[in-house]
Amino acid sequence: MFRSQVASAARAVATSRGFATAAPVAATARNHKVVVIGGGTAGLAISHQLLRSGRFVKDDIAVVDPAIWHNYQPGWTLVGGGLKTREQLRQPLAGLIDPKLKFYNESVGTFSPEENFITLGNSNKLNYDHLVVAPGITLNFGSVKGLSEALAAPDSNVSTIYSYDTCSKVFPTIEKLQKGSAIFTQPAGVIKCAGAPQKIMWLALDYWKKAGLYDPSNPAGSAIKIAFATGTPSMFGVPKYNAKLEELRKERGVEGLFQHDLIAIDGKKATFARPNGESSVTREFDLLHVVPKMGPHAFIKNSALANEAGYVDVDDGTTRHKKFANVWSAGDASSLPTSKTAAAVTAEAPVLVQNMLRAMDGKEPDATYDGYTSCPLTTEYGKVLLAEFKYGGVPKETFGEWFGIDQGTPRKEFYYLKKHFFPWVYYESMVSGKWGGPKGTALAFNPLGRIDHHLRRQPLVQFQIPSTSGRLLSRRSSRLSRNQAVCRAYPEPLWPFRHHAPSSATGWTVLCPSATKRYLTMLKSAADPCRLVSRRLVSNLDHVRLDLLEGAWIPPMTTGPDISEHMGRLGMETVRDTFTLAGREWPKVTWWKMKGMRFVYLTLWAAMITSATNGYDGSLMNGLEALDEWNESYNHPEGATLGLLAASMSIGSILAIPVVPYVADICGRRFGVVIGCVIMLFGVVMVSIGYKIALFVVGRIILGFGLGIAQECSPLLVTELVHPQHRAVYSTIYNSLWYVGSLIGAAVALGTSKIHGSDWSWRVPCLLQGVPSICQLIFIWMVPESPRWLISKGKLAEAKKILAYVHAQGDEDDELVNIEFDEIQQTLALEKQLEGNGWSELWSTPGNRHRSIILITIGFFSQWSGNGIVSYFLPKVLALIGIEDTHKVLSINLGLNALNVVSATGICFFVDKIGRRKLFLTSVVGMIACFVSTTIGLARFPHGPGGADDHAGNAVIAFIFLYYIFYNIGFSGLLVSYSSEILPYRLRAKGLTLMFFCVALSLLFNQYVNPIALLHIEWKYYIVYCVWLLFELFVVWKFYIETRRTPLEEIAKFFDGDRAIVGGAAATEKVHELVTVQTRNGDESEKGPTVSTEVR
Repeated sequence: MFRSQVASAARAVATSRGFATAAPVAATARNHKVVVIGGGTAGLAISHQLLRSGRFVKDDIAVVDPAIWHNYQPGWTLVGGGLKTREQLRQPLAGLIDPKLKFYNESVGTFSPEENFITLGNSNKLNYDHLVVAPGITLNFGSVKGLSEALAAPDSNVSTIYSYDTCSKVFPTIEKLQKGSAIFTQPAGVIKCAGAPQKIMWLALDYWKKAGLYDPSNPAGSAIKIAFATGTPSMFGVPKYNAKLEELRKERGVEGLFQHDLIAIDGKKATFARPNGESSVTREFDLLHVVPKMGPHAFIKNSALANEAGYVDVDDGTTRHKKFANVWSAGDASSLPTSKTAAAVTAEAPVLVQNMLRAMDGKEPDATYDGYTSCPLTTEYGKVLLAEFKYGGVPKETFGEWFGIDQGTPRKEFYYLKKHFFPWVYYESMVSGKWGGPKGTALAFNPLGRIDHHLRRQPLVQFQIPSTSGRLLSRRSSRLSRNQAVCRAYPEPLWPFRHHAPSSATGWTVLCPSATKRYLTMLKSAADPCRLVSRRLVSNLDHVRLDLLEGAWIPPMTTGPDISEHMGRLGMETVRDTFTLAGREWPKVTWWKMKGMRFVYLTLWAAMITSATNGYDGSLMNGLEALDEWNESYNHPEGATLGLLAASMSIGSILAIPVVPYVADICGRRFGVVIGCVIMLFGVVMVSIGYKIALFVVGRIILGFGLGIAQECSPLLVTELVHPQHRAVYSTIYNSLWYVGSLIGAAVALGTSKIHGSDWSWRVPCLLQGVPSICQLIFIWMVPESPRWLISKGKLAEAKKILAYVHAQGDEDDELVNIEFDEIQQTLALEKQLEGNGWSELWSTPGNRHRSIILITIGFFSQWSGNGIVSYFLPKVLALIGIEDTHKVLSINLGLNALNVVSATGICFFVDKIGRRKLFLTSVVGMIACFVSTTIGLARFPHGPGGADDHAGNAVIAFIFLYYIFYNIGFSGLLVSYSSEILPYRLRAKGLTLMFFCVALSLLFNQYVNPIALLHIEWKYYIVYCVWLLFELFVVWKFYIETRRTPLEEIAKFFDGDRAIVGGAAATEKVHELVTVQTRNGDESEKGPTVSTEVR
């Protein structure tokens, strides 16, 4: 940014800085807490991050820079490649600077670090408490003899992407060259972005290749010859990426002129210096792209701040000056030994800001910069090699860490980041201090949020503050944001509350926005003793501006109401920000910030898409029934024949019932999915190749058998692997993916319906049913095995390692991991002592009988709520209202499935907020209303006054769509998740098998009986389901319990009371008593198991 505006590269050499200016007659001095030299990437990012810390008011921070424009310099490569214009990549500097920052549009004359002031070019002085030096580096066009003149000549083919004035010349020279020698140079020494010199070379090569002027397989016979002349000994300084780039150079036939440092240009001749006293080399060229040498500005180099090389001499880790403790530097001007890129600033700036703020409080720096930098190397139009590394040339790859992607391979996705995302995020977030590089958006200022961040604490209880009218505060009713309109209670006396209590004391720290002081006053009277702390006492809490807060400390309450009840007396609503495990509250985690959890959650789809396979089949049958080619292949099946074709898959699922629990418990959850997928693929092949009904039926039976195995093992793996906090959401999403498969099936059927007169119109959809299984077989190995299954098999070390990896970023000593691990071990051991007699255990106790009633009914209700008519026989239903056009039927099918995806997935995130019982009741009541309305519409369509009633037909379609919204509220996602959470570990496989058996039975009935009933009694068949839904409402109201926000280990108490096994020391003692009593009375064998549990 420290560059005057010039008309040409030649003028830029002579007046690249405006620091040596004449002094005015009078000079003034101004005082600032922080002075930032530089309005470039580093200067703007640092000054805005300081401002966002909340520690500074208007004009506390000053920014000094003589430039008028701010350029996104990494984008000049795109300009050179003809992908953007230079005007798109610049903005007025003044417009990027926050009004609360004082902007001096001046150059810097001298530094006086001993006296803590700088002198501007106009002789004014700026006094500072802390100084940030980030002016970047300057281009030295004079380092290459004849370069300035060549750049200024409009007819020369000499250009460079390294300045605003010359970058627009690069692409026209590439376009103009039709034959001859093209040389791309890179100097020895420090430059901005060490990969940029070859980025433009790769783009030019790709352009000439597409234009037919260059053949990588035959460079000698091409019209254009390409050479890369670099003053360095290799293509790139990081070994991993150098190896790939050297491979590309050789593959593409680029001549490598290593340790060739350009020193002179004379017409069409370029002269290169050679090391170790070797003679210089002169090469002729027809196109020359030059990278000039670069170095520190003179006003830095000649100051007391510089090291021998002329860069600001700072510590490699803290960015603090080695001699002057209140001087800091980042970006290109610093001595940090890393590649000088904008990406490096994203990591340097937060370190500098945190360390400076600590220094202001008299503390030592504690943040360390590891040398992170990045270079998106464009290797052709459409592909980028995203190099990310730290000190020592060690790769530090963001996408490699998150997704296991090798960034040493050029990829299309990285190209879009380089071309579109990086320029956008630069101006939208980075220069305003809101972008943290690979870490994403920087922490926005929020006093309470910053307490959590800086103290590394999480509140265990949060309270929403009501307004005076009783409504919760919102942006309309208060100046506070929703996040700030919250009181937080921390489970210990935080500083500075500790001076109110002994150092060993425990208690609650409550912090609220200062606007709610009256609530804290009320709290003091409600919770005696309570110590209030004024704003004055908490205003300097570890880098956090807390003058917007009031605080109170409450000692532990051994009797009476807890903290939540005290706050509730004030009208404050508890905001849950925790989850419960083993009777304790634990702070919630953010899954995408934890490496192991992030990786497992993103790969867990390999287990979850089993449900999509099932959904695909439901939509597939609707699609096949609407296709004339399929009907012709199987002689237009109707009634019992059509029912058999549809029901055959359910027959296979029923046949799998006896084997499924043993596969899940003996082979493991993950391998069970593999077995099911292999079997399904055999069934897919048989269904797709046959013409005879018998082959179609047998193929679907095999398909259903494999699905029966996979669809039980998959939810077990999901439920037992995810973090306790996310279990309800993920297990609910699992079954909701049924509609994702159904939507795909509907879209495929609609697409292939246009293949007229060919069997491929129905064979393609049948073949594609095997795609999810193939994907599962490939990717399921990336998903860890269930730790509960591993513990049950005695593989303790492996189980604990998986628990730690998924739940605690690999820390096997983490308290949560140890509690989970111990609880699983104890519960499994107790269950083994009380193990019952196989399947009979499902009804051997009152608690288990209650569970079995829920499992059986939820299995039947999930298919006997009327949805079975539409799911598999939509064409028959639509025919009742006169819709028989194939395209229209398939379009309605597609729209219905799209609605189902949105509604079923959306409700998953409200399971814990609304509650399971409320969702089930809402679902059934809504289905009753819709089904009755649909029945009336169907009755009126053919028999209404005056004949067919189009309005009634339209109403039927509308109520079918509305019906599915209500169905999805209760029975879509909760089918598996609710069934899983009410079952203890030892019964989970058998219990889910029972539930899926009921699902399969109801499906078999639906798929066989429904087409017969629709054929003979038509709309009157709907009346049966209207009556049945009333029965469902009674059962749900009577038997379905609420498990909302209840730890899984405590759900057993709803069924078994005090005799529930819940793990942990207290529960273990209780169960041992039960075992002892039963054994002493000699009735253990008669009663069977009398306790039940849930394992986390």
